[in-house]
Amino acid sequence: MLLRTCTTRTTGRARDALRRRPDRGADDGERGAALASVLAIVAVLAVVSVTLLATATFSTGFAGANRAGVQARAAAEGGVDHALLNLATCVSGVITSPAGTAPVFRVEVDWHATNGPWREDECPTSAAAEVRLTSTGTAADPGVDGEAASRTRTVEAVAKPLPAITAGTSLRLVAPLSVLGQGTTNADVSVQGDVTCAETRPALTHTGTLYVSGTYTPSSPCSTQGAPVVGPFDPSSPALAFPRITRSDSRWWKRYFVPNFQDFVKYWTDDYYNFCNFSGWGARSSDSPLGVVADSTSDCPGGVTMRTAKPGEPYPPLVVTLNGDVTLLVNKFTLDGPIRFEAAAGTGEKEFAVSIVSPWPDTATSCESRTPNIVIRNGGIVTGPRTRVLLYSAQGVQLGASPEERATTGAPVGPTQDFRGQIIGCGVSLQDPTTLTYAPVGRSMQAPDAVPPMQVVSKRDVTS
Repeated sequence: MLLRTCTTRTTGRARDALRRRPDRGADDGERGAALASVLAIVAVLAVVSVTLLATATFSTGFAGANRAGVQARAAAEGGVDHALLNLATCVSGVITSPAGTAPVFRVEVDWHATNGPWREDECPTSAAAEVRLTSTGTAADPGVDGEAASRTRTVEAVAKPLPAITAGTSLRLVAPLSVLGQGTTNADVSVQGDVTCAETRPALTHTGTLYVSGTYTPSSPCSTQGAPVVGPFDPSSPALAFPRITRSDSRWWKRYFVPNFQDFVKYWTDDYYNFCNFSGWGARSSDSPLGVVADSTSDCPGGVTMRTAKPGEPYPPLVVTLNGDVTLLVNKFTLDGPIRFEAAAGTGEKEFAVSIVSPWPDTATSCESRTPNIVIRNGGIVTGPRTRVLLYSAQGVQLGASPEERATTGAPVGPTQDFRGQIIGCGVSLQDPTTLTYAPVGRSMQAPDAVPPMQVVSKRDVTS
């Protein structure tokens, strides 16, 4: 009896033990599922890590290549600017960056005359109607990939001489205007705005193209004779861009400045004590100094007035003999009386220029005024065969007395102002009959076959 009881208890304990034993099959399944999850997570992390590494490597390489591309493009653009400034000293059909600079560029120069074929890898002459500059820039930083192709960019630019007349906002004709070419060179007129004419129907005769971004009606009241009119034209076109000639623009004059304006004036007149407003030269000749830039903007903040006669007296002609280029920098300039510029004897075939310039303000972004601040009247300018004149104003240029001035002073319509050169002004108003023979002005123009200053009219990226 005791034995049965003991056996029964033992069997009960075993049964309880069996009930409490864990299911090994279920445990193995859970462990397998956990392992699979861990492996999956590890695999995903590995893929993410590889992707991130590849992305970082690509980004680094892309940044390096992009940096090299930016450097190369900047070098190519700089090559175009450098070539434009150095066409006058070009000795081969290739212009390269100065020694020791980085990044570097190489510019191939081609050109053609009017209606002529392109002359490749050849320096242009004064006959150039267009110049093509193919500039290849090479980055100083090759980037991560180190490939040579990513280090270069090529820009092609086409440049033309500035037109005979450039008006930044308007061209106003009260008297006839003739714009003549020279030799095979046509004389273009560019107007970023409207062309208006007085009711007297003054004739506009031009041998080149008249570019107009605004309105122009040739038949009423204007009368046009000559070459075609292109317009309305896109004002943002480089062909119509107004040139911004600053005080230090090396395209136009050598950087030799006289110490002060008073020192310059004594070469022109004995009355140099009143050097901002001098008159009474009389009918005589005056020699100019050798090529100089005379800056009156500080000495004469209100401008410069030059008269060949004293008030109330008739205006005798004044002849100025040029021994070199002369540039006057002015805030305002008024010339009363006839003045003729001649090249000095013994200067061979050299040509000389007089530039009267009201410079482009450093802070200006567009033509802000067309009020004339360069006025030539009562006889005006005449040039000899080896002289030329540039009239440039960041405001306005006026030839002849305005109707208001005639009404108050009784000044008659002046004789024809007949000169070689260029007129550039935000506004251009021609009150006197004017004959302008196109003769580009620049610091290199003393040589008979010199290249005039050029302006880019188109540019594109031609990187292979």
